[in-house]
Amino acid sequence: MCICKAGSSVQSKLAAAYTLFRAFCRSVKATPNIKTFSRDNLGWDSLAKYPEASFKGSDVKVLLQFLIDFMYHDNSAQGDNVCEAALHAARCMDDFLRLAFTAHRAFFSRGDAQAAYNLLQQWHEKTYLCARLCYARSLCFFNLTPKFHYLQHVSTDLQRQLDDSALRDIINPATFSTQMAEDYIGKSCRVARTCHPSTAVQRTSQKWLVHMRQFWTQDQG
Repeated sequence: MCICKAGSSVQSKLAAAYTLFRAFCRSVKATPNIKTFSRDNLGWDSLAKYPEASFKGSDVKVLLQFLIDFMYHDNSAQGDNVCEAALHAARCMDDFLRLAFTAHRAFFSRGDAQAAYNLLQQWHEKTYLCARLCYARSLCFFNLTPKFHYLQHVSTDLQRQLDDSALRDIINPATFSTQMAEDYIGKSCRVARTCHPSTAVQRTSQKWLVHMRQFWTQDQG
């Protein structure tokens, strides 16, 4: 892992952190859209407030993997109960996302669904533990963002489907992700480019219906 010394100011620490992040990206052959770490793009407008960054999904995935790698190798984090809980939570979320986006795009097998549910449950427990530990130690306020609540609904929905023994296929939560919606728009746009502008709406719809029929019947031939 790249070794980088940081100064005492927030700006110099963020610059050193970004140097480490870029080194990690080169090692895993990733090209992030993030060009710097700053208080502005991290949503860190007050030192008394927990940062609330909002990056593209592809960047969040790389950032998560970087944080796991950094915390795993950072000796100063070992023995700190907040850092240990955060590392456990980060690993669970990384494994959950990898499972969701490498399994079937629409459906989980029961085995994959159970694994996904277990990972989410562990993530909830460790993230909540981080908040409790930070509060107990009077550390910077640890936000339980609305997505924490939303992911609890995802867990509940997976559990409800797993409880139904008649279900062989269980809906993959990634089906409802932004990436899937963007992929849908991209595919329909490529179909539209093959149509004459005067009939684009009708012909795109017709070709899309043909495309969908081919997809749903491909295993029947």
